[in-house]
Amino acid sequence: MEIIYADSLFCLNLLTDYLLCLVSAKACGLYLRRIRYFAAALIGAAYSVCVFLPGLGFLMTAPGKLAGALMMGLVAYGAERRPIRCTLVFLAVSAGFAGAVWGISMAAGLPSP
Repeated sequence: MEIIYADSLFCLNLLTDYLLCLVSAKACGLYLRRIRYFAAALIGAAYSVCVFLPGLGFLMTAPGKLAGALMMGLVAYGAERRPIRCTLVFLAVSAGFAGAVWGISMAAGLPSP
């Protein structure tokens, strides 16, 4: 059985999601709205914890993941002139970060999930 600590998962995802929102906004050349990015990061962190709760396994499906990402994008970039473009940049930055983490774990000899 795998033990997952919800507080650690929440805090790590909060920090990671906030930084991803911030980097995406910088890449889009936006005026930084840090409170909105923090709110979006809160949604992402709550989502990451909810995935492991009993009865909420449907959040691990592709539509569940997409809904979570779109909610984060709407909160973070909904007030911008081009929210769809900013959300797509956010998704691309997130995918790039995930690929980098996966590559580093492969190079370190850690097992793939």
